[in-house]
Parts: sequence; structure tokens; C-alpha cells
Amino acid sequence: MKKLVFLLGPFRFAMQSSAFIVLVWGAWIGLDVVKLGEGRLVLPVLIGAGADAPAIGLLTEIQFAAPSILTGSLPHPVVPIMLAVALFAVFGRLWCGWICPIGFMQDVASLLRSSLGLPHLHPGRNAARTMKAAGILLLVITVFSPMIVLFQGPSPSSHLSLSSHLDFRPNPYGLICPWERAIALAQGRHGTAFLINRSGWVTSAASATGLILLVWLVLGSLAIRRAWCRTCPLGALMSLARADVLAGPSLWKNTTMCSSCGTCERVCPMGVRKVRRKTAPPLLQGSSSIARISPPDLDVTDRNCVMCMKCVEACPEDVALTFRWLGIPLFRSAFARSRRRARIVLAAARLSLRGNGD
Repeated sequence: MKKLVFLLGPFRFAMQSSAFIVLVWGAWIGLDVVKLGEGRLVLPVLIGAGADAPAIGLLTEIQFAAPSILTGSLPHPVVPIMLAVALFAVFGRLWCGWICPIGFMQDVASLLRSSLGLPHLHPGRNAARTMKAAGILLLVITVFSPMIVLFQGPSPSSHLSLSSHLDFRPNPYGLICPWERAIALAQGRHGTAFLINRSGWVTSAASATGLILLVWLVLGSLAIRRAWCRTCPLGALMSLARADVLAGPSLWKNTTMCSSCGTCERVCPMGVRKVRRKTAPPLLQGSSSIARISPPDLDVTDRNCVMCMKCVEACPEDVALTFRWLGIPLFRSAFARSRRRARIVLAAARLSLRGNGD
């Protein structure tokens, strides 16, 4: 559906802003917490566990569930987590590019920078690898920090999670993760956003790390497009799991239509190079001297792609890029250019008719 490509940008922004309002300010507009069985609705995006959120993020829910699972006490409801994993498998990183509140905040920061006429920074290969390694490290901390809980007694005065309204044992993860702080900042809860817990060296170190990551999330997003997404632990998990293989979202390139102009790489907020650089293999000669060549359509879905589809929207070549979901082509490139071509042809035809009339 090439016609829809022309509306992809505005439609995506509308989806992001609507999701941000619902997930961040849901309680303020009358949306109660969505219950699923005995647990809260869990989504594969970065959401804090604040009382103003109608849902909770997958990583935060894992933190709440891990101690109960590891100790075998008070079994945690697993249906919400299973649903979140299923949603992640079906929609892949569309959650990152279209729904995640932190992703939307970064896109707004990029729009602000562009409106001021300021250029963005392009991280080199070493910087990109460092940020990716930081994301994997944060993922490891996310998975293993509940182990600390097992060695701590339930002390109500030393709650480390920002979501202290939940009856949960101490966990440094709540102080480390910057998205809970960023969302608290967006909700106007400045005390929570800049919380420093000095009850021990673990809490002090976790608080300091969380504040540093918050500064990186805010200032980094003003300088680098989708800076936090490059270090996001949930994004690292999705990259390792290759959600695009399990499910639907994928990006395909028609090598015969691609002109290698590099537009896709320039507009990509994640700096993905694979879309431009991947080409069809050279002509192969079989033993029977019959030429064999691979089909022109190649899967160019990258592990770091957040499925924002800016490349599909900006590509100047007809059907060079196609977004598919569950194998079904949904969006193809170059409708805008095709429309301009049609206008030129119509204008030329009108001039020709006028000339014949004279």
C-alpha cells in the first residue's frame, strides 16, 4: 500500500503521542490499572511501576517476579509475563519505534534539536559497540540483581525500588533504571526522579548510577538520535532474541530497484548500515553452466532496527523497500515521488492538450 507511506510519519507520531499519554498519564485521564488475572497488564516497553501507569514494563515485572520464583514463596502471576512475551514475539521491535514512551521522548528531543538547527552526532563504530555493550551489561544487571534480594531481609525502611507502593523486597534495580526516573520526571514527581537512597553502599551506588544514566538519557538524546535505544537493556534482549525471526515485522529490499543513494542510512535514527550495504550475491555459475542468481528481494532486517520505517518513507525509489508483517507487504517506498511524477505527467498532458486546442 504505497499510498499510506505518505502518511507514515504523522501516523507514527500520533500513535506514539497517544501511547505516551495513556502509559504515562493514564491515571490522570481516568484510566485505571488494567488487571489481567491476578496481575497487572505487562507490555514489552519501558514503563515505570508508578501508580499513574495503567500497565507495567516487562523488565520491571521480571524484577518483581524473580525473587518469588527463585525462593518458591508467594508464586507470582505468570500470565501477564507470558502475554508480554507473546506480544513481543508477534510485533517485535515495533514496540520500540511506535509505542515505547522513552522512544517517544527521544524523538521529541530530536525534533527539538532539528527545530533549533543543530546537527546530530554520528557515533562511530567503536562508540556504537561500546553503547551496545553497555546495554548488554544493563541487561545482565536486570537479570541478576534479584539475587541480591535473596541475601537481604525484608526491611521496610530500606526499599530501593522507586515503586515503593508495591510490597516488594529491596532491589537496587529500581534505583538504577533511568526510565522510571524519566517517566517520574514527565509526571512531575521530581522527588522520585532525583531520589538518592543513602541507606547503604549498594543503594548509594545504585542511586548514583541511576542519575548518571538519567543524564545520558536526556542529554544524549539531544545530541544523538535514539541515544538511549542504543544502550537499552530491553532493546538488547530483543536484539539477542531476534523477535523479527519469531514473528512478523521485517524489512525487505529489492536490489534491482535500489540505486544505493544512501538515503536509508542517513535517515535511520539507529544508524543501521545493513539496509544500504546488503546487496544480492554476484552471479553464480553452476556445474551445468546455467546461470543462477538469488531473487532480488532480500531480508535486510537488522537486529538494532526499531521499525520506525523512516527509511521506507524517505526512499526515493519505487518499491525498493517493503515493510512486511507476518509475510504480508504493508508499506512500500516512493509513493511521494510517484505522486510528483504523476503531477508532472498530468501537467505535461494538459499543456499538450492546450497546444493542440490552439
